[in-house]
Amino acid sequence: MKKTITHIRISAKTHTRRIYKRITGTIITYPERSFFGVLGVLFLLIIAGSVIGKPRVAPVSTAVIPKQTSLYSIGSAPRIQVNGQVETSGVVKVVAQTSGIVQQLFVSPGSSVYQGNQIAWISTNYQGGTLPTVTRQIAQKNYDFVHDTYDAQKDMIAKQRQLADSTKQQASDLRTITNASIGDTQNLINLDADIVSSLDSQINALVASNVGGANDALILQAKQGKAGALAGLNSLNVAIANARYQVSDSNQPTTLSNTQHDLAIAQLDLQQKSLDLNKELSELNLRVAQIAEAQMYPSSPVTGVVERTYVQPGQNVTSGTVLATITGAKKTSTVVVLLPQGTAQNISRLESSKIIVGGTSFDVYPRYISTQPTDGALYSVVYSVPAQYEPLMANGGSVIVELPIGSAESTAAVPYVPLDAIYQTQNESYVYVATSSAKGVLQAKSKQVTLGDVYGNYVEVKTGLVSNDQVVTTRNVVDGDTLTIK
Repeated sequence: MKKTITHIRISAKTHTRRIYKRITGTIITYPERSFFGVLGVLFLLIIAGSVIGKPRVAPVSTAVIPKQTSLYSIGSAPRIQVNGQVETSGVVKVVAQTSGIVQQLFVSPGSSVYQGNQIAWISTNYQGGTLPTVTRQIAQKNYDFVHDTYDAQKDMIAKQRQLADSTKQQASDLRTITNASIGDTQNLINLDADIVSSLDSQINALVASNVGGANDALILQAKQGKAGALAGLNSLNVAIANARYQVSDSNQPTTLSNTQHDLAIAQLDLQQKSLDLNKELSELNLRVAQIAEAQMYPSSPVTGVVERTYVQPGQNVTSGTVLATITGAKKTSTVVVLLPQGTAQNISRLESSKIIVGGTSFDVYPRYISTQPTDGALYSVVYSVPAQYEPLMANGGSVIVELPIGSAESTAAVPYVPLDAIYQTQNESYVYVATSSAKGVLQAKSKQVTLGDVYGNYVEVKTGLVSNDQVVTTRNVVDGDTLTIK
């Protein structure tokens, strides 16, 4: 093998030398022809190099480059961010309930207080005079007097009632006695009538036998007896008539006696009620005075710790001036969001809301959504704050609440789409949705829509979209563009 290769090399060198000698011999023999031949060869080489080295033109491609886009599916609940107000039940601001001069503060920041502990003393003047205290003392004296004499006055009324009852009973007894005596009187009347009749017979006999005036004396005596009997009979008739008048229940003496008794009892009842009312009023007046006096001595409504005091002794305060802030031992926080009716009624009950405070966020569900406006035309949505997040909440502070508007079931009927997906002209509004072509390629297709209310970064679409529509949210597409999802 090596001998063969060596032989080929020797043969190639020999052949090359022969060609070289022929060329050099030709050039020397025919110098002009050789020169033009060389020029021709160079020219051919230049033409061949220009053809071979020409850059090729790339063919024009007809392929369409898809545009990357983001899609929003109808049926997923959009979320909006609103502000919520923190309401903490355990944090209390004690305010002055009346005007006056702060005479003394009984608490300081950091001190513990129990419910009912006095916070401050407010006086009417700089010398410490407290007008409600004097008013309370007057009411106390009046109440003590009424209370101390109440039993004695009640006894007097009871005795007067007994006296009225006794007077009525006495009149009734007298009528009974009179009624019993009517029979005896009638017997006397009958007896006197018999005596008068007997005397009449006697007188008639004496008159008939009076011859020559022999019986004149006897006749006179008989007539005198008759006159006395008639006088007694007349008295008895008057007495029995009077007795019958007195004992009759339908005549004036009886009705007058009963009326006087009823009137006396009614007056005593009214006196008893007036006495009871006076006692109650004196007690109520004392309570009113005590309440007015208590306003001069504000106390803690809860058990807790004093966070801050806002006034100093000698300072003049008015009703509503904050005296101190107290954090109660039991603290609960809620977040209240005020929303229009449409937004409040469309908050999802199935998806959680999110409260964002500082750098912390946590999920919550609405505890209550009002059915009637609570602040003007706004509705209240109330969230309970979990205990572990209450230290982050400041009473009266503001937090961000992220609300899910609608749900996977409801937004198909009344969808909400991002504002960035809406295109508007002077006469219409439209969106682009991703549709699949016959070849399975996603393409952008415009759909005319009717818009409703705007909620945060989302807008309600009343008509034009259906469930499962894929709305294009990237604003660099036109109708018919091929799409690819980011």
